[in-house]
Amino acid sequence: MSAASNTLEDVIPNATITLKSETEIDTPISLTISTNTSNVKSMIEAFVAGYNEFNNIVSQLTAYNSETGQSAALQGDALTRSIQGQIRSLVGGNGTAFGSINALANLGITTERDGSMKVDAGKLSAALDNSFSDVAGFFSDPSTGMASRLDSTMGGYLKSSGSFASRTDMINDRLERIDTQREALALRLEKLETRYLRQFNAMDALVANLSSTGNFLTQQLDSIAKIQQSQYSK
Repeated sequence: MSAASNTLEDVIPNATITLKSETEIDTPISLTISTNTSNVKSMIEAFVAGYNEFNNIVSQLTAYNSETGQSAALQGDALTRSIQGQIRSLVGGNGTAFGSINALANLGITTERDGSMKVDAGKLSAALDNSFSDVAGFFSDPSTGMASRLDSTMGGYLKSSGSFASRTDMINDRLERIDTQREALALRLEKLETRYLRQFNAMDALVANLSSTGNFLTQQLDSIAKIQQSQYSK
């Protein structure tokens, strides 16, 4: 074989061979192709860790404290319950069977009481060694693969016109209306304060006038009383 560069792409289907250095023409070269199960195992463990983080966050945001009577921000939220339910259904293995693998339990992945998942490293390694193709299909088959279906499901929520974007826009619109209502309320309160202050000042002036008139009348009545007493004494 000959090639224009040290990269060979047509020797083995779907494989690229990169030649690192020259060898003697009569020196044999060994090429071994094997399945990288350790890398796949790490990705599956990362998937479980990601799911557990999601489960923990949802639990916190939907929690209810019976002692204090306080609810978390998304307690009872319909969108959150929908997402949680669909993801739990998918990771539960519904419709994701492929070959000898029909559930995460076949890979040593079990669900704890709090909804989190736990990995049995030994069972996962055994499944990868004995049924690698089935494990790959269980996650990545375009029709039934768990990862493929999760990606499709979450795409409906995360895309630019999805549920999260619509929900965010709705909340922002509501906040804008609240800000507008607050400004209108502040303006009404300012006008009301001005009106009450004007009325109070007018009332205060009236009370001052009435007080002055009362004092004058009291003085006049006292004068009349003194005159009458003086006449009776004569």
